[in-house]
Amino acid sequence: MSDTPAGAQPPTEPSHEPPGYAHQSYPAPPPQGYPPPPPQGYPPPPPQGYPNQGYPNQGYPNQGYPPPPGGPYPPLGYAAGPTAHLERAGFGARLGGWLIDGLIVGLLAVLAGIPFVIYAVMNSTFEDRICTDLDGTSYTCEQPTDETALLWLGLLAVWSLIYLVIVFFIAVRPVAKSGQTIGRRVANIKVISSRTGGLLSTWAALGRFLFAGFISGQVLYLGYLWMLWDGEKRTWHDMVVNSAVVKV
Repeated sequence: MSDTPAGAQPPTEPSHEPPGYAHQSYPAPPPQGYPPPPPQGYPPPPPQGYPNQGYPNQGYPNQGYPPPPGGPYPPLGYAAGPTAHLERAGFGARLGGWLIDGLIVGLLAVLAGIPFVIYAVMNSTFEDRICTDLDGTSYTCEQPTDETALLWLGLLAVWSLIYLVIVFFIAVRPVAKSGQTIGRRVANIKVISSRTGGLLSTWAALGRFLFAGFISGQVLYLGYLWMLWDGEKRTWHDMVVNSAVVKV
């Protein structure tokens, strides 16, 4: 029989915890059969047996990263490289730029040659000589003296040098400096290196110009027309120096 009166609370055992101590509750352990949670700060591993959707370079295609600018693959018919995403210039734009540059070079060459022609005419002398027709008939005619012939040859050599300087600074040097001549700037096209995507060197630009004039343009302009069926719209002189003509 208990000694506690009816209605009275049973005495509690004295607490051994210090004053102000808050009792802490701990979560119940996870049910048996489940793996423990992953460490904090690391993403959970991918499910076994499924493609990797968030971990690149683990044997599965990366499905969580966007492709690089310009698309993951180069345009059809273009070789992979730093210029693969650039649009190649068409035949009409290249022809228009070439004609404009040719007109500028021709006009400057004519203007530079006028003083030489005037000087040569004013200082030319002629003498009577015996000339012969194709049928063997002889007659007296006027021909320039030897001194006049040398004068004309000397003036022609000087004019040729001036013409080469005009060509260099109109059609060659601008390609190495900015990739655009006056005609190409009007046509909104640019010559660049297909290997690096940068500008050509001066020697490469000069070689490209000489090859275009002496090789590409000799056989019915076949070297120029080659771009019409080439996958990268290259001419022969583009292939020689690894250049590409692109839209600006």
